[in-house]
Amino acid sequence: MQAYLKDGTRILGWPDYYSDDPDKRELFLAEAVVTMPDDTIYEIAGPGILLTEKSEIERIEILEKEG
Repeated sequence: MQAYLKDGTRILGWPDYYSDDPDKRELFLAEAVVTMPDDTIYEIAGPGILLTEKSEIERIEILEKEG
């Protein structure tokens, strides 16, 4: 899954958790890799990244499994 943020950042990772409560919109991406708007790429240290409503997700892309 890839999340596109309002500022142009893209975050690629495995969806490990998501909230089904519309008042608490959260998404946790495991094994995440971040691509900044200037195309700088880095891996998130640790288990992943929690994206909350304040992350300003514009869209989410579901990617096909390789192989």
